[in-house]
Amino acid sequence: MAQPQANGNIKVLSVVWYKVLPPKFGGQKAVALFNEFLGRYVEVVCLCSKNNSVVNTSYKIDASLPVSKTQFLNPLVWLKIYRVAKQEKCTHLILEFPYHGVAAIICKKLLGIKLIVDTHNIEYLRFKQQKKWWAGLLYHFEKWTLKNCDAVFFKTDADKTIGVKRFGLYEQKIAIISYGVEQAKNSTKEDTKEILRHRHDIEKDKKLILFAGTLDYLPNAEAVLSIVKDLVPSLNKLSFKYKIIICGRNRLKGFEYLRLLQNENTIFAGEVADIETYFLAADVFINPVLMGSGIQTKTMDALSYHLNVVCFKNMQGEINHVENKLFQVENGDWTAFAKEVLNASKRCDETQTAFFTTYNWDAIANTAYKKIAAL
Repeated sequence: MAQPQANGNIKVLSVVWYKVLPPKFGGQKAVALFNEFLGRYVEVVCLCSKNNSVVNTSYKIDASLPVSKTQFLNPLVWLKIYRVAKQEKCTHLILEFPYHGVAAIICKKLLGIKLIVDTHNIEYLRFKQQKKWWAGLLYHFEKWTLKNCDAVFFKTDADKTIGVKRFGLYEQKIAIISYGVEQAKNSTKEDTKEILRHRHDIEKDKKLILFAGTLDYLPNAEAVLSIVKDLVPSLNKLSFKYKIIICGRNRLKGFEYLRLLQNENTIFAGEVADIETYFLAADVFINPVLMGSGIQTKTMDALSYHLNVVCFKNMQGEINHVENKLFQVENGDWTAFAKEVLNASKRCDETQTAFFTTYNWDAIANTAYKKIAAL
């Protein structure tokens, strides 16, 4: 298919304060692939933190922001963002998350630039769930930033509703820009299973249950704790032979305790280089996360590999065209969760073609482009 011709009248500065390149995890892909496909419609400059790799992309990369959360409070960083926006003669600025709201609004006021915030969650609610004392302060800052921009991208209708009701946003300035997926390459499941069986010394008669995510992030760490303390005992009551493989980054000292949780039913594989092998080999993907909003990107990725997903009802956002693929239970019901893992392991329906059409990255970027062009 021919690539779209970029609109030369629009130049976007994408401000990304954290590491997304090369993209390995769902949150990184949400930014990197969005920019990649948006860069085929408009010129994009990505101003990102220094720990990003400069890789081959459809857009320009300026990896010069600090690797620090205190950058949001630093006037020199605000000045850096302003100068890049001015020097690159950008017409639009997209904030990935609202945290650089001060710098972005300075650019809007002084440069006449159009400001868009691409939200991935309702941030203050995410940290309120984690019982952070400053969640109330974040609510006011998030509201101020979103109300002062020209457009807001939400991932789900549920988050859009919160934006309208709690932040007072006008619906006409909002667009739903979902998380996209890429269809997994064809591979023989039995071949990839054999790779993992050999690698982790797993018996051939055991089903492979996968959980993957950034483990040094509290909601995912809590999910791992629940897998070991709640799900494994519930699964052990069933006539079911299985191994749970847990993959993901865990580099922070505060989460070292997770490494002590491994038992005869679980394998902590760590930050694997070939995560695709694990998705291709797994029989079921589990997502026992109980905190957050938006779309759970790990669920979307699992579905793109045609995996059945067992999850909690209130944690998935709105995902369409996933009949017979999502096995959902009431929040915290581990007995039901275990039973659905067993049920999911017995089905092998492929993810519908309509799912890949709806969540195609190019279609998502095109929707975003139309909203940007209309500002």
